[in-house]
Amino acid sequence: MKKVLVVEDNHDLREVLVLGLEYLGYSTVEASNGQEAKAYLSSNDEVDIIISDVNMPKMNGVEFLKWCKENKNIPFILMTAYSDLVEARSASKLGADGFLSKPFRDEELSTLIEQLLSGQVESIQNDFFKLPIDSFVDSETMSMDVFISISEGKFIRISNKGEVISRDLISSYRSQNIQAIYVLKRELAKELELKSDLSAEVKTAKELDGILTYVANSFSQRNILNIIGSSNTQEYNELLITFLRILACYPFYFNYLAKQFQNNQMSFDYSLNMSLLSILVAKASGWHSIKMYSNIIFSCLLSKSDLMKNSAQSDIFLELPTLTQDILLEYQEFCDGSGKPNGLTKKEIHPLARLNCISNTFMKYFRENVDLGSPVDVIDFLAGSYEEKLDKALLTVLAKQVRKEDILE
Repeated sequence: MKKVLVVEDNHDLREVLVLGLEYLGYSTVEASNGQEAKAYLSSNDEVDIIISDVNMPKMNGVEFLKWCKENKNIPFILMTAYSDLVEARSASKLGADGFLSKPFRDEELSTLIEQLLSGQVESIQNDFFKLPIDSFVDSETMSMDVFISISEGKFIRISNKGEVISRDLISSYRSQNIQAIYVLKRELAKELELKSDLSAEVKTAKELDGILTYVANSFSQRNILNIIGSSNTQEYNELLITFLRILACYPFYFNYLAKQFQNNQMSFDYSLNMSLLSILVAKASGWHSIKMYSNIIFSCLLSKSDLMKNSAQSDIFLELPTLTQDILLEYQEFCDGSGKPNGLTKKEIHPLARLNCISNTFMKYFRENVDLGSPVDVIDFLAGSYEEKLDKALLTVLAKQVRKEDILE
């Protein structure tokens, strides 16, 4: 029977962990701090694995880990709280073999122990998707478990599904130069209603690299947010790149976008700028969710592709998330019923379709009408000529971003 050394200063938590390990078939030995555990190991060599807390009196978990790595060859798991980022990073550098974020699930514990004891720790780097922290985390209830990376291939969970991540916690991470969060790909696919395998990104790697390089470099001269003078250009560009990466995991969608990129650069730029304008207005309107951003960006990127030209009711189109389909079918509808294809009125048009309609109409006149020389000219024109056609509230938000003032009543 394998023996586990449990090091935890909280008696009740230690007892719960010991009971769980014994239920899983392990024998246990207990210590209330690193000093006690060190004393035990100095005279006993039969321990197979160590599970230790971080914050303990006399000798904390990181100090105990350092001693173990210098004197013993025993797999070491560190239990961390959400606020233990600095300690977790130090532990990772010292060679901690695994991390468990409190509170952890029984299956997490058993899986990690089994992997470490067997010596077959699987790389989990490709199980995660990286998301910009500023774009998604703002005191909102998270629909997925959320992780941060403390070193290559090592992650700790900072929030469980359904929990609220506080502003203070996120501020503390930003102060420690944490720029991204991570979510499990399988959970992201479920949240975004994507009907494919996120591991498929490798199939589009070459095309994706070309598009991402273009968006990060050459496109900047035609980036509408740069032209407007937005202070959020870099953040929103990173957000756009994030969802390009997600879309690339679905070759049957991404191939339409790659073809557009290769054959019609102007149309591709148009779609990118539509996406950026819609995200600018959505965030300024207080709309925050991964699912909302994905539907906005996917619908903008695919709106001018051959996917829409061929058949809006094709089998591939019907594989898109339902909301993305709705937006694509309605983004050319006007609030006064004069749009296409069905002459819908405002109440019948989804709010995100009304949002993309504004972005599409803005880009159409900004790109094609030489008499409207600047973004401000386009806003003035839309406020006068399209006031009844476009959603007034959303147009007001865009106007504020362009003119830095409210031009509509």
